[in-house]
Amino acid sequence: LSENQQEVGKNLAEARAVVTLQKNDKMEKNIKQSIMNLIQDKNYYIEMCNNASKICDGSGVKRVFESIVAVDIRGDNGI
Repeated sequence: LSENQQEVGKNLAEARAVVTLQKNDKMEKNIKQSIMNLIQDKNYYIEMCNNASKICDGSGVKRVFESIVAVDIRGDNGI
């Protein structure tokens, strides 16, 4: 992650909404282990999903698309 994303990742991890990994020589192993933990512990997975859904509604892409379309329809897209 870039520097400006690290704080967001830290906050999401503290909210138990994501699993974060450090970039190092064990990253591939850590990714596999993190996925296995989610598969093997259904309660952990459900808790993380519930925590994430409290933070993000999942409609961000839709809002960005609607904003782009609205700008294009108004004709003030800057082109």
